[in-house]
Amino acid sequence: MRTAIKTAIESARLARETYIDGVLQKRRERLQDIHDDNLLKIEAPFDFQLDMLDEEIQDVTKAQADAVQDSTDAYNDLISRMDDY
Repeated sequence: MRTAIKTAIESARLARETYIDGVLQKRRERLQDIHDDNLLKIEAPFDFQLDMLDEEIQDVTKAQADAVQDSTDAYNDLISRMDDY
């Protein structure tokens, strides 16, 4: 009987430890998820600023190309008007 009691106690202890380890692992995973989410929230404004900077560079490049095209068109128009007169 003593052996049966020791076996039952050992089985209960192992089940308890397994359950506690499972809960601990779930909490660690949840904390890791929260940590990862926080890192994304921290990085998001900087990523947004970099994206906005890229868009600004694209806008300036397009504006520059449009300005060059406008000046070329104006010059060609001026030359053709001078030729007409």
